[in-house]
Amino acid sequence: MALLLKWGANIPGGGDSQAYGPCGIAQNVMWKVEAPSCSSWRTTSMRKLETPAAWKAVVSAPA
Repeated sequence: MALLLKWGANIPGGGDSQAYGPCGIAQNVMWKVEAPSCSSWRTTSMRKLETPAAWKAVVSAPA
């Protein structure tokens, strides 16, 4: 869990497209937190993280 929090702690616009949506709001993959205006981004990009293989890729991603 600590690794996921550290990995998702990059600043908006820092190139971490997995952790941040187009609105610059941190997207929490554990609780599916999102802003209504960013829902289209979640359905296209975040769905990729809803499979076991994708979770493994997230956990092994460099911090």
